[in-house]
Amino acid sequence: LHRLCPNFWTFQNSRDERLAGEVMEGDEEASMFDELLEQVRKDDPLMTELNVNNSDVIKTHTLIQFAEALQRNTHFKTFALANTRADDHVAYAIPGTLRNNTSLTSVILDSNHLTGKGILAVVHALEKNITVTELRFHNQRHICGGKTEMEMANALRNNTRLMKLGYGFELAGPRMTMPDILSRNMDLQRKCRLEEKKQVQLQAHSSQQPQPFQSSCQTPQPQTNTKKNTLPLGKLSQPQPKSVGETKRTGNLLENSP
Repeated sequence: LHRLCPNFWTFQNSRDERLAGEVMEGDEEASMFDELLEQVRKDDPLMTELNVNNSDVIKTHTLIQFAEALQRNTHFKTFALANTRADDHVAYAIPGTLRNNTSLTSVILDSNHLTGKGILAVVHALEKNITVTELRFHNQRHICGGKTEMEMANALRNNTRLMKLGYGFELAGPRMTMPDILSRNMDLQRKCRLEEKKQVQLQAHSSQQPQPFQSSCQTPQPQTNTKKNTLPLGKLSQPQPKSVGETKRTGNLLENSP
């Protein structure tokens, strides 16, 4: 064969070298994700953002592992996996993260392969979530449809924390309802912040109140046992015994009692 096609071996060798280079690059990327996954599992306090956006080599299985590891993480704030070809298998793993994680505030799922079922699974998990304030799933390969959009809007009525939703509704009803829901949540969060601020101020004020005994330089209190030549008021109201030789007045005359 190499006699008939003298360039065959050159082509084959270059193809093998290219494939080997791609495999080595893929292995390096995989090892990088392994290290990142281990940091998520160890709950590294220095890591607060998991961003794998636009990764061409990350696998669906790795994305699912990230979602599962975040269930027990207490420091990550952002889970961003836009344009990673994530499908419904990844979407079905995210609800477990949203139900168990108490630190995530932002989930980014733009430009993936999610269907309406996968998106609904994520949205329904937000009904009882109290930390996520931003959810984005723009530009999916599959169209959600009117029924899915209605169900999304109804599910998000029960959420009082979400303030940013990255999705363009096609149906008029949800498109008009969602801004009202998000505005309501913003007002509720503003009220909560004001209440927390008042509580902090009250606690600081109460800690600065003067105590009954502040220091040794205290204003002296009046003494109850004073050394005067007068009798106490209680004794003045009582009849006093007569002493020998006491002078008493009888009419207009002074007499000495025996």
